Amino acid sequence: PQATVTHTVTLPDGTGYTAAFVAGSSSPAVAGSTVNFTVVAAGGYVITKVTDGTNNALTAVNGVYTINAIAADTTVVVF
Repeated sequence: PQATVTHTVTLPDGTGYTAAFVAGSSSPAVAGSTVNFTVVAAGGYVITKVTDGTNNALTAVNGVYTINAIAADTTVVVF
C-alpha cells in the first residue's frame, strides 16, 4: 500500500492572541486536505492579518480561518 503523505501545519504561539485547530483539523494534515483554525485576540489586542506563511492573506468566516488543499509544510503567521 502507498504511504499517506502528510504535511505539518504550525499555528503560532504569540503574545496577544491564541491560535487553535478547530475540531476535525490537526497537524500533521493529509496532503490535499483542508485545515481549519481560529485566532482569537486577547484583551487590548487586535489581529490585523493572518497569512498561510507565503504572504497569502486568509479571511475568517464566522471566526474560522481555512487553508485548502494542503500541499506543503505550512506555518501560519499572525500580525
